[in-house]
Amino acid sequence: MAKAPFISEGIKRMIAEAALATPRKRRPLIVADLKERIGMIGERVPEDETLLKMISQARSKGTSKLDVAWSLGS
Repeated sequence: MAKAPFISEGIKRMIAEAALATPRKRRPLIVADLKERIGMIGERVPEDETLLKMISQARSKGTSKLDVAWSLGS
């Protein structure tokens, strides 16, 4: 089985931001938008299944104020 191609951190961030910015938008519509945006910047476009999985992970993980770095001095 071949190893999956590399997806840059910028593309991963773009996927997560798109997933969290539009929580009511259906995942297949987000995939279509992302494929167009990623193609326009000249990066390799991940497979639909990969994008769907990454959108689902971003939405289920979400962001929490508790995940922010902190220190005792703050």
